[in-house]
Order: sequence, then C-alpha cells, then structure tokens
Amino acid sequence: MTINPLVAGRVDQGEGAWAGVWIAEDIELIAQGVRGGNWIDGTLGAVGAGLDGLALVSDPVGALLQYGISWLIEHVRPLSEALDWLAGDPAQIAAHAQTWRNAASELRTESDEFARAVRHDITEWQGTAATAYRAWAAQRDGSLDALARACDTMGAITEGAGILVGTVRIMVRDAIATVVSRLIVYAGELVASAGLATPLVVEQVTTLVASWAAKITHWLKSLISSLRRLMSEGGRLADLIEALKRLLRGHSSGNPGRPPGRGSSEPPRPGDADFDPGMHHGPLGRDFSPGVHDPRGLFQAKERAVADRLADEHEMVHPRERIDNVQNLKNPDAMVRTSPSDLGTVTEFKTIESGSSGAVRTNILAAGRQTESTGGGNVVIDGREVGLLEAEARRGYARALGQARAHSMSFPGKVRFILGDGTMMELP
Repeated sequence: MTINPLVAGRVDQGEGAWAGVWIAEDIELIAQGVRGGNWIDGTLGAVGAGLDGLALVSDPVGALLQYGISWLIEHVRPLSEALDWLAGDPAQIAAHAQTWRNAASELRTESDEFARAVRHDITEWQGTAATAYRAWAAQRDGSLDALARACDTMGAITEGAGILVGTVRIMVRDAIATVVSRLIVYAGELVASAGLATPLVVEQVTTLVASWAAKITHWLKSLISSLRRLMSEGGRLADLIEALKRLLRGHSSGNPGRPPGRGSSEPPRPGDADFDPGMHHGPLGRDFSPGVHDPRGLFQAKERAVADRLADEHEMVHPRERIDNVQNLKNPDAMVRTSPSDLGTVTEFKTIESGSSGAVRTNILAAGRQTESTGGGNVVIDGREVGLLEAEARRGYARALGQARAHSMSFPGKVRFILGDGTMMELP
C-alpha cells in the first residue's frame, strides 16, 4: 500500500506517574488546577504577591490623621472597612500550609519504610501467599503515596487562598492611598477658596469615594468567587482523601494473603458490569449528568421532591435500593454527585413534620445512625412543607451536634437544609 507522507505516525507517550490509579489521577488533576491558578477570577489578574505580602500592615486611617483631615474619615469609611475586612493572620496561614506539607512528608516516610521492608525482609518468601502479600503491599504503598500527594495539594490550596487574599489586600491598600492623595488635593482647594469651593469639593469627594468603593466591591466579589471555586476543589479533594482512607482501612483489615482483584471483596468500579452508581462509590466521568436518575422509580414521592431540589443545584442523584437492618433502620436514600470526578456521597433524605428545632435535632440524629452503616454520609432536611426557618434549623443542628458529642453518637458529615422559602443552607 502507498504510505502518505503527510499522515503522522502514532507516538506513544509514557504514562504519567499517577496513571492507572483513578483516585491518584484525580488528585493530580486537582493539584495541577490549583497550582495553575485557573480558579482565580480573571479580573484579579495574575497573583504576584507571596505570603510575606500578607504581613504588610497598612493604616490608611492613621495616614488621614497625619494629614490633619480626620473629618474626611466618614467619607472613606467603606474603604478602610474593606481593608479591615481583609485583615488576617499570614503567619497562621503559612503554618496551616506547612502542617499539610509535614503530614505529606510523614506519609511518604512511612510509605518508603514500608516499601523498603517489603523489598528486603521477605526476599526469600515465595509462593501464592507471597505474591498476594506483595500485591497487597503495593496497593497500600500506592494509597499512601496518593494520600501524601493529597496533603501537598491541601497545603497548596491553603497557601493559594492566603496569597490571593494578600494580593487583594495590596490592591485595596493602594486604592486607599490613591484616594487619600486626591483628598489632600481637594482639601487644599477648599482652604484656598476660603470655603467658596465647598459644593465642588463635596461633589468631587462623593464621586471619588463612590468610584473607588465600587472598584473595591468588585475586587472583593471576584475574591469571593475565586475562593468559592478553590473551596470546591478542596471539597473534591476531601472526598478523594476519604476514599483513600477507606482503601487504607481495607488494606489494614483485609487478608493480605488473598490476592486482591475482581474475585476479592473489592467493590465494583465505574465501567464494571455490576457497578451501580446508586450503591457504589466512583467517579462517573463522561457519564455524569446533573439531574435525578431513577429509571426504576425507587424514590418515594417525598424523596423525589428532595432529589429534584438537588438536581436544581446541578447535582446528579441516584436512588439506593431499600435495605432494612435488624435495628429496623433503613439504609440511606441516595448517592449524590456534584461533578464528573465526584466519588459520590451517601445521602439520607428527611422530610420533617414540624418546623421546630426539636424535629430538626431528631431527624439529624436518626440520619447519623442510618449513614453510619455505610461509613458516613450526609443528610438533607426538607422543611418546605412546614416553613422551616433558618434560626430553627441552626438551633436544631446545634442541639443535635451537642447531643452527639455528649453521648458519642454518629453524626452526618454535612447537614443540608431546604428552608421554608426553598433556599438551601449547609452546615457546618
């Protein structure tokens, strides 16, 4: 056959260090996104300040006093309050980031020591059991490495948030400095005109402050938007860390003499014929589609109402087939995913019959017992029919949390409320 010289041949590229391990691959993707800065709102530009910039202390109010025009403080109060709102503890932010890196280092040390022991301490051990043990050890080592990477990424998320806050603080500080310099000029005009220019100066000051206040408000909104995107990545990472913890618990409690694989007790994964997105954890990738997916009609009417509300939040909801245990506790209602890489969170739906804090408390604690059987999960409290108020929801949550702590009771990971007006609130 004729070979077309324009057709490029296939070039095999080596697999990445994390390829083949879906949890580790997802962690690596999150890490790349965080370090690449694609979560930062474009209006804020590139982040050029480090954590050292956070430690710079700016006192615009003091500068106004130095210039002897303290009577203008009322005019620039939104600006000074904006800077105060951005005040933080840069040393503590750096400490939190370093704590995550310390955890990553400790995990890598443990992983290296374990791998070294497997290589050198059982070199003469042969046979089926030895092969199974080495496979089990390799999985455990890979899980520890992935968990270390996740800790590094958490450190990057913490530091990234601090750096962005520091950058916006500097932007706000410089804006205030600009305003102060203009106010001095306007004050000079007022003095030079013996008060005759008062109407003009008042108009100039009002326009100036309003303009810069609008700019700072826009910066702060962009900051909040960026941090929300970053926290979303943090939430995804937390889910992956939980999955790794479950794997490690399985490695610790499992039988290392039995070869891991499809014949073991390992749950089905996405792509397996027996994978059920409602019963099994795993990212759906391209199959992720926000909405309620209940072809068999497993949801009851009140459960479907909650699922539809979550679908309005662009979440993907699958029902879980009902199973009642010996304590007459039904298993949680649904598996909820918020993104293609989300492993899924087991979620119990509760429709309360009273808008009191007592009803909220009772349902949260019941959901805690139900989700305990699955290793934990969330609960959605639907208070639309009883007009649940935010104050009662918060009071009921606090009562439930206090009781759970006092009596060592199981408690949901997150409690989401559908309030009487249809809005959603999440605690903690």
